[in-house]
Amino acid sequence: MPKKIRCCVMRGGTSRALFFRREDLPGAPELQKKIFIQAMGTPDPKQVDGLGGTTSSTSKVAIVSKSSRPGFDVDYTFAQVGVDKPIVEFSGNCGNISSAVGPFAVDEGMVNPREPITQVNIYNTNTGKKIMAEVPVKNGFFHSAGNFTIPGVIQKGSEIKLRFYQPEGAMTGKLFPTGSFIDDIEVDGSIYNVSVMDCTNPYVFVDASRLGLKGTEPPEVLDRTAAFNVMQKIRKIVGEKLGIEGEAFPKICAVSPPCSHLLRNGIELRHDEINIISRVISMGKTHKTIPLTAALCLGTAAVVKDSIPGQNVRNLFDSISRDNKVVKIGHPEGVIEVKVDYSYEDTHIKIESVACSRTARRIMEGYILVDL
Repeated sequence: MPKKIRCCVMRGGTSRALFFRREDLPGAPELQKKIFIQAMGTPDPKQVDGLGGTTSSTSKVAIVSKSSRPGFDVDYTFAQVGVDKPIVEFSGNCGNISSAVGPFAVDEGMVNPREPITQVNIYNTNTGKKIMAEVPVKNGFFHSAGNFTIPGVIQKGSEIKLRFYQPEGAMTGKLFPTGSFIDDIEVDGSIYNVSVMDCTNPYVFVDASRLGLKGTEPPEVLDRTAAFNVMQKIRKIVGEKLGIEGEAFPKICAVSPPCSHLLRNGIELRHDEINIISRVISMGKTHKTIPLTAALCLGTAAVVKDSIPGQNVRNLFDSISRDNKVVKIGHPEGVIEVKVDYSYEDTHIKIESVACSRTARRIMEGYILVDL
């Protein structure tokens, strides 16, 4: 008989994941991977035999438990599950799914709810970093209804404020793991300047124009370009230099200066609404919006003037404030705002925290059936 394992489906930001309580899963990582692969219906591009949604954004898992660590309410582990490949990676975190951890913890009784906002202190085991979530609460449970919207999600919801503390070096231990603001990467005889930054997760940033791109291409168009293949090769080379194996990280992002263009929904995004434009490749496909950790990392890179994003950002340093910036990032479906709190020690930039707002919703709860 198949084994029944309690879980629920939650949307967090523009992603979706199966959420498990840690005590409901076997302790062995290999058994966990077997469960997650079956649960998602991997490996199959359609994922028809599971609950995956055929994209990297909807083939994710979160494992949550009450925390015994001082100053933390819950421990949270993220797993990225392949779609057409039978892989499960625990190497990095997912920012969007992080936004659903606080609501899950409230609904599961892992924290004491307080109205109207419950602060949930989350320890992410993938990166060893702290995330603080401000969760709207009503009648003792997460209150998902509201008028807050995020591009990439049609439904409105309540605003969940997220703050990622000391996000530098989440996987490599350094904000600039290569030791340089810009590195030269050779692909097929051509040299590409890139910035490699590890803030919430490691990312590689490259100038879209150097790839022969406008930077505003829709995901389905970018997937078919020669530039897409070059970006994949750059990502792999950088991953080898950093000693990171796997499909999930580092991810790569093409950036370009603001320009007016049409979004995937046909609405015009004006150049004066944004500071920079992004296109991110995730798990072998151009992301339909932007991973939240990509936005947080790009927002951070944008305040470093000597980086590739810093060279492409516009209208960011007009204000007097030096150590707190709101970076408006354009992506295929709209704009995401990232707050970067930073300071300088001599010439070294220190990132205190990065923050953003998301919505979330508990979609389904019950049991997943798997063969072990």
